[in-house]
Amino acid sequence: MEEKKISLDIHENTKVSRLFQLLFGIVCLVIAVMLLINLIKTGNHSTTSIIVVAFLFLFGIWELLASAGITVRYIAVTKEKIILKDKYIVPARDIAVGEIKEVEFKPLSFTIYLTDGTDVRVRLGNYYSDRSIEVLETIEHFSRQNSIAVKGIDEKKKEDDEA
Repeated sequence: MEEKKISLDIHENTKVSRLFQLLFGIVCLVIAVMLLINLIKTGNHSTTSIIVVAFLFLFGIWELLASAGITVRYIAVTKEKIILKDKYIVPARDIAVGEIKEVEFKPLSFTIYLTDGTDVRVRLGNYYSDRSIEVLETIEHFSRQNSIAVKGIDEKKKEDDEA
């Protein structure tokens, strides 16, 4: 199995979108700084104007982080491990086959139970059900290929077989 990388974001990150995020982030930061300087010079600042400056500044920072690829969420699956980045700022986590005890599937989510007693729960959401199905099928294929115990799928298949 080659590495399969599936985006968990609502939109795709292309070079063009990253360029626009970079430009928009810089524009937001420049406007925020200009407004802040103007507010300080005039001494005419209210709570609303401070909130506007803070929002523009933080949004500009977020756009710069997004353009750098720091906020991208994805799941990558190879023969030996699952690379999981399901949170925006937190770094990606590598989960090796030997660390996985069991995988439990639920509608629009799955839980990886690790051998050290901890678990990793991933909620996929319902924005793009095709992408969620692709993630679940990829994780199921990875689990079966590496002889990892699976819960949630076998029970449904047994019920379908009995009917």
